[in-house]
Amino acid sequence: MDSTKDVPSGTITGGILALANRGQCIPISAGVTVPSGIFALGQTVSLYNDTAGNLTITQGSSMTLRNNGTASTGNRTLAQRAIATIWFRSATEAVITGCT
Repeated sequence: MDSTKDVPSGTITGGILALANRGQCIPISAGVTVPSGIFALGQTVSLYNDTAGNLTITQGSSMTLRNNGTASTGNRTLAQRAIATIWFRSATEAVITGCT
């Protein structure tokens, strides 16, 4: 197996995504904020809800978090044991999949 193609796991400090989280899949047990001005075009972060309840992925100030396949923006709900991936279109706009 080529470990350079594995998706590394990571952690979040203070409930806010950081540049160090790019390219990671992060198990979470509380809500997470997607901040503006941190990530660049093409960077991604995946989140795994490691709880038996829904968690909120919060659109940070000046960030536009678009729900994949819809015109809606804003906070998203990540269902129990689900994975969401966030793809950054710019430092202030991202698309999230896997949430409602």
